[in-house]
Amino acid sequence: MLESIPHAISVHDKNRQVIFRNSACAALIGAGIHEFDSLRHEQLFHPDDSDLWSEMLARSLGGERASATAHLRIRHRNDHWLWVHVAVSAFDVGDETLIVLVLQDQSDTIWGDPRSVKQKL
Repeated sequence: MLESIPHAISVHDKNRQVIFRNSACAALIGAGIHEFDSLRHEQLFHPDDSDLWSEMLARSLGGERASATAHLRIRHRNDHWLWVHVAVSAFDVGDETLIVLVLQDQSDTIWGDPRSVKQKL
C-alpha cells in the first residue's frame, strides 16, 4: 500500500537506522535503495537546516510525542538541493520507539515563491 503513495515515507529506529522505506525515498534523492538506507539524516539535510531538523526530532521524541513539520533542503545525488516539506512523528511498537518521516518535494513551488517556505515547527 505505501509503495503507491507518491511521497517518500521512511520509518527509523531510535538509532536512526532505516526499518522501512518506500521506493519514493530513493527516487527523491536520485539514489538506489541501499544507498538511501546507508545515509544518516545529517547527510541528507542541508547544513543550515540541521538545527531545525534537530528541534523537529526532539519535539517528536519528547514526552508529548508531538508531530513536527517544516520545509527543509535535502541533497540530491547530483549535488543540488531540493526543498521538501518534512513531517516527522514518533510512535511506539511494544517497547520500541520508531520515527516516521514523510517527505514531499516542493522545490518547484518554493523556488517560484521563496516566501512560501515554512521554517517553523
